[in-house]
Parts: sequence; structure tokens; C-alpha cells
Amino acid sequence: MQSNIDSFVYCWTDKATNKLYVGLHKGAIDDGYICSSKHMKKEYAVRPYDFTRQIISNGTYDDCRMFEKKVILAMFAQDVPCYNLNAGGAIKFTPEIRAKISATHKGKIISQSHRDAIRAYSKIKPPASEETKEKIRQSKLGVVRKPFTEEAKRNMSIARTGVKRAPEVGTAISLRQLGKKRKTPYPEEAKEKNRLASTGKKHSEETIARLKEIKANVSQETRDKLSAAKKAYWDKKRAEKHGT
Repeated sequence: MQSNIDSFVYCWTDKATNKLYVGLHKGAIDDGYICSSKHMKKEYAVRPYDFTRQIISNGTYDDCRMFEKKVILAMFAQDVPCYNLNAGGAIKFTPEIRAKISATHKGKIISQSHRDAIRAYSKIKPPASEETKEKIRQSKLGVVRKPFTEEAKRNMSIARTGVKRAPEVGTAISLRQLGKKRKTPYPEEAKEKNRLASTGKKHSEETIARLKEIKANVSQETRDKLSAAKKAYWDKKRAEKHGT
């Protein structure tokens, strides 16, 4: 009976940099195959004496492919220095790859048809499950976002210039927020930080003119709602102060 063992998983070790490369090959162990990584082959061509290969598994192609993926993902998870950049669709985003992606997308303008397609998909896309939401929340715990650079702030400002929110979007946000309360009180430290950040700041003439224009277009019904909400807020504050 013919054997199905036709592939093997190998691991190259670069003793000069301590980097590894795990790969899969369908063929004979001694057929001269090196690897498919152009990054590793470039180094290997210059200094082959620094590289040693070890066969870590053999079997059918499908079994070896599955084993290779598990080993590479484990290296990614443990930040093992390696030449591997992807495994079964999972990409290791090195600083070099991030820089290339950034350069590729810099200056790109999304067409209106593209925007419409994204908007249409977002309406039919199923909402994230509670499990997914919790995973996202856990992944962000303790992560402090770096402050935006001045260039990023300018780019965001330019991108939003002239963009008007559709009335139905405002209505949807309003309905979603009705009856909601903040889970935890706003910390006094955060209040003070916001107060200091705003101290001494003045609106530009352009901003003042824009605010006046916005206020002029507010309906009487909206004015009455804002007035009632503000009155209720201060009534509550006075009641809390006097303990009533």
C-alpha cells in the first residue's frame, strides 16, 4: 500500500539573529528546497553558514499544513523572533508592514459609490454577539491611546469639513440614549482635567459664526426641549444640595 506521507514541516534557525522560520514542503527532505520566504532567502543567500534546518514533523500535506499553522500562531502569540509574517490568514503586523500599509493608504479618497456600499453593508451586517463585545472590551482594558498628532487632528478636521449628519441619524442617536444613565459617576479628577484643558481657550471667529448659524436654525420645539432639560437638571442639583 502506498504511503500518504508526502510532506514535512521544517524549522530554520538563524544563529546570528536567533530568528526562526517554520515552513511546509511537499516533497523529499533532501531535494534542495530552502523556503518560500523572500526575507529569509535574502539572508540565507548572503550567509548560509548561519542557518541550520530541523525537521519537526512529517505526514500528509493537510496534516502538515495544520501543524505548521499551529506552530506559527504559537510563535506569534509568544512574540518569538521569526521570519514568518503570516499563517493561514493570520498576519503578523511588524512595524515595517504597518508603515507600508500606511504609505499605501495615505492620500486615498474613498469614492461616493464606495461609501454607499459600506453604508449599505453596515445596515445588513448582523450585530456583534455579546461574547465578541466582551472579547473586544477585555482586549482594550488598560490600553492607553496615544494622543493624536497635530497632523492627524488636521486630517480629521479636513475630513469632517462640510459633512452634515442626516436628520434620521440624530433621531436614532437620541432614541438610543433615552433613559440611559452613566454606569459610573464621572471622576472629579477627570472633571478637573477637562476644566484645565478648556481654561483660556477661545473660539475662533469662524467657529463663533458657525455656532450662531446653527443656533439660528434650531426649531422652537428643540429650544423648548433644551430649556426644559436644563431646568430639570438645575432643579435636581438644588434638591441634592439641600438634601430634599
